[in-house]
Amino acid sequence: MRRRLTYVLLLSLGSAALAASTLPQNPDGGAPSPAQVQSFVARAIDNQHRDDLLLEEFDRVEHTQLRKTSESSVVDDRRWRIVPVGTGLFRIALTPDDKPNDPILYRRQLALIQASLQSAMQPDEYEEQALAKYQKRLEERAEMVTDIGKAFRFTWLGREMRYGRLLAKVQLDPDLSFVPSSRTAEVLPHVRATLWFDESAEQVVHIEAEITSDVYFGAGVFGKLYRGGRFWLDQAEIAPGIWEPVAHEYDFSGRKFLFGFEVHEKTEVSHYRRLGPLPQRLAFIRNELNNAGTNHSGD
Repeated sequence: MRRRLTYVLLLSLGSAALAASTLPQNPDGGAPSPAQVQSFVARAIDNQHRDDLLLEEFDRVEHTQLRKTSESSVVDDRRWRIVPVGTGLFRIALTPDDKPNDPILYRRQLALIQASLQSAMQPDEYEEQALAKYQKRLEERAEMVTDIGKAFRFTWLGREMRYGRLLAKVQLDPDLSFVPSSRTAEVLPHVRATLWFDESAEQVVHIEAEITSDVYFGAGVFGKLYRGGRFWLDQAEIAPGIWEPVAHEYDFSGRKFLFGFEVHEKTEVSHYRRLGPLPQRLAFIRNELNNAGTNHSGD
């Protein structure tokens, strides 16, 4: 519930940013009207759905650091190569210079990825269940994005310099009339966010979000997230017209059933590489496996 929920939340908020970023410029360069903001929400959601689907075609490198508290030193520092295999994500552990930790294990992992891709293309009964489970997760993610257009009110805050360029800024406040359609969406009425976007590229650049009140799941029986949790996310163009996350950080605490937890995690995402749909992905991995005996870089 913890990491997946917050990651989905941040990515979903990006659809709202896209809603604002597609607004036409007013003749005087001033703020768009509330009606203009709302009229572009549907288009923004379509764009976000497209980027989410295309993300399945890319492998990438994730560098994750964990801390016990938001102010403490790093207690866990790992790098992974992430490969979508049709039923989820396969992780290959990497060294600090993005090489596989163990060449022999690396070949075995490539063989497992190859087998997973083959099974996803020609699934048996067991694989059909795995595909259905993964598809359900993707559908929940898509529903969360759709709910964004209903869950918030948008307030134009102007333009400001950030990351060396002029970005537009919009605030998202909960719409009190919103009724969550899923357990995941129950977090939305408890979140306030600020978004910065590149108007010329029509894409979100940065998101900051905060949990403003405790979030209860199953009336508190299953767990809750405590108020005060903070999250941020950066996005960048990783291929022509495709923007995906390049960094995100979570600092929050809560309870799952009877057990408390804290998450203080920062992740940088880099080396996006488009492998394509399942058949092309399989061909790429098969070729990489054939060459793994002489090249252990994983590139």
